[in-house]
Amino acid sequence: MLGEVSHSSPPRLAAAKASGILQILTPGEAIAHFCNPREKALVEHFTMMMPPGLPAKRFLAYAGTFAGQVLPAFQ
Repeated sequence: MLGEVSHSSPPRLAAAKASGILQILTPGEAIAHFCNPREKALVEHFTMMMPPGLPAKRFLAYAGTFAGQVLPAFQ
């Protein structure tokens, strides 16, 4: 029903991957992914979400890769 709030538990990592909500890209794929929309509109900010079920240490490693290898392409 419209406006109804779901109180189900958050999807686990595997379910997020399978549903397409979570995309896992190489640094090169991520640069290409963000360049396409950038041609239409300037990307001013980006937010990363730690998927439910992903250990914080793994997320920090991925965020570090993104910061070190993807973000420099947009400076």
